[in-house]
Order: sequence, then C-alpha cells, then structure tokens
Amino acid sequence: METRVKRLVFALSVALLPLSRGSSVEDPSFFKKEGGVKTGSRLSISLSDLRPGDYYGLTVSLPDLAALGETDAVDVSISDAQGLLVSKTLHAGDPDLTATIRPRAPGEGKVEAAASGASERSHRVEVYLSRMQLSGKARSLICANPSSNWRDA
Repeated sequence: METRVKRLVFALSVALLPLSRGSSVEDPSFFKKEGGVKTGSRLSISLSDLRPGDYYGLTVSLPDLAALGETDAVDVSISDAQGLLVSKTLHAGDPDLTATIRPRAPGEGKVEAAASGASERSHRVEVYLSRMQLSGKARSLICANPSSNWRDA
C-alpha cells in the first residue's frame, strides 16, 4: 500500500508540474515504461535522450508484491552514457527505488534489472522518468546521483 501511495504522489506531482507553468500535461520529458524479468534473466529499459546538466526524477518499482516470494529479489541499476549512477536490490520488504539523477554525458541511459530467488515467476518492473523543470529563481539545492559514498550524497 505504501509503495502505491508513493508512486501516486510522485506521478501526480510530476503530472501537475507543467500546469504550474501554463504548458500542457503532455510533456515529452515524462514517461512510464515497464517490462518483466524472470529469475536468471535480465531486463534493459532505455532512457533515451538524457541531457547532461538536467535533473531527472526516476522511480523503479516492483508493483506486484503478491508475486514476490520470500527469497525473490531484483537487482536494479541505473546508468547514463558514461556508466553506473545508482543501484539497489528490490524485494518484498523494499520494492522500489527513487532517485534524482544528473547525467554526466549526452545520450542514452538505461535501467537494468536482474532477478534472483527460488520463484520462476516473471516480475513486472515499472520505470517512471521525469525531467525536472528548474529555474534560477527556484533557489533550490538539488543533490543528484552519482554519489559513490555517503559523504558525497
């Protein structure tokens, strides 16, 4: 339930952001993609046209908690054109990853997922990506991945 609430709040905040600027809700900088991954296989989801210097909100989640067995896990990694930005193991006790990323180079990024565990079921992986619309007037400090250790986070 908590994961669904997090995803709903994130999706609503991203969907309403263009309205505050007088633009349409159909923003090409926001998308949702999904795929399935089974134990022993890998899933790759493309994050096309990432721009260095821009900030992106990204959520990767396993929405079907009932499909996760006790030992099931999905290792998720998020990369830009230069390599790894952030990674996390998702499981029934912690089925999502939310991160702010700032690509280091232009080009395609990707979300990769690899499943492990005793279950032979396919696990659905959802990816939400939104380019953040920031202006100089915001006077906000945004920390973004990559951060290789807690001191840099």
